[in-house]
Amino acid sequence: MIGNDAVVIPCAGEGERWGDHLGVPKYLAPGLDHEPILHRSLRLLGHSLPQASFAVIGRPDAPRTPTPVPGMRARYAFWFGADDDGRPTVGKIASSRSSWSVRGRTIILWGDVWLSRWAAGRIARLDGDLLWFGRSGPSRFTGKPYGELWGLSFRRSMHSALEDACWSVGADVQSGKLNEPLAWYVMRRLHGGNYFGAGASNGPHFVTLDDWTEDFDYSHDYDRWLYRAQRAAIAGTFDTGVPPE
Repeated sequence: MIGNDAVVIPCAGEGERWGDHLGVPKYLAPGLDHEPILHRSLRLLGHSLPQASFAVIGRPDAPRTPTPVPGMRARYAFWFGADDDGRPTVGKIASSRSSWSVRGRTIILWGDVWLSRWAAGRIARLDGDLLWFGRSGPSRFTGKPYGELWGLSFRRSMHSALEDACWSVGADVQSGKLNEPLAWYVMRRLHGGNYFGAGASNGPHFVTLDDWTEDFDYSHDYDRWLYRAQRAAIAGTFDTGVPPE
C-alpha cells in the first residue's frame, strides 16, 4: 500500500572521486534545468508516491536542502558510519536500516542518481519482494564501461535476509576477500551466482533503467552527460517521459 511506503535516499558518501566540482556535493549538482539531483529525486518520487514517507540519510556536517514538494513528509536522518556497538556500517543499504518501512515497501535510491521521469515512474510502480534497479552495461552518455546499481525496493519479508547479506558482505570486505562496490555483492549474495566473473547473471530481480538516468562518479562523468543532455534537449529528445528505444 502506497501510504505505508518509505523512500530512503542515502547521501552519506565521502565523494572523493567527485572532489569539489561545482563547489557542491554531487547529490546537489544541478541537472539540465539547474534543479539539484536530490531535489529532483524527491520531487519526482514525491509526486508518484504522495503518501509515502521520505528520509534523506546524510552526514551530520553535510549541507541540508529543503524539500521541493509542498506537504511532503520528509526528514533528515544522520549517518555516522558505525552502529552503536561500533560495527562499521555496510554501505548505502545498511546505513538506512532504521528508516525501512515495516508495513509497505522500502525504496532506497542512491543520492547521486539523476533520475529520469520514466525511471521514477517505473520505480514507483513496480512491486515485488525484492527488486534492484540499474543498468547492466556501459553508459551511452558518460563513457563508463560498466553497469551501475542505482537502488532497490523491498518488503518487510526481506528485511532480515537483506540485513544479513549486508553484514556477510561487510565481513568479506573487512577480511580482504571483496572490494567495493558493495551493493553488487549484496545483490548477488542474495540471488546467487558469481559477482563479476564468468557466469554472473543479474536475473529477473534486476530491473533495467537504461535511459538518461545516470550517476556521476567523477566530474567528467557529469560534464559528458550534461553536454549530451543539452544537445538532446535542443533536438527535443531529452527526458521525454517514455521508455527508451
